[in-house]
Amino acid sequence: MPRKRSQKSKLQDQADALWAEIIRCIWPRCAVCNEAPPVVRNIQAHHLIGRARRATRYKIENGIGLCPSHHVFSSTLSAHGAPLAFSDWLRATHPGIDQWVREHHRDIVTPITEGWYREQIERLEQFKEGL
Repeated sequence: MPRKRSQKSKLQDQADALWAEIIRCIWPRCAVCNEAPPVVRNIQAHHLIGRARRATRYKIENGIGLCPSHHVFSSTLSAHGAPLAFSDWLRATHPGIDQWVREHHRDIVTPITEGWYREQIERLEQFKEGL
């Protein structure tokens, strides 16, 4: 029998989906190669500071749109496949974003509650309305 998902998990999924939707609206093309669907399969929302860092997980500034190759698969320049090259690329091409990442990569937030997720969802929905 499948385990019942907690309300907190459901709220996290909702916030994740909303954040990714916003990032793809802001970045409709790959930030590296400038390709867009249908040339590339899709644009994926990448967290510049890893998703495990809850304080920045849903910050709009923490996202960038990438094609699958530059998100995961390229061994020469991709966020996951070649992170050092990607970091160098980000610093050279988007210094403002790189600076934000450097300033916020140690941000922390506690505790993570259902209320905290609801606040993030509300903030993201308000941002989305302004797009």
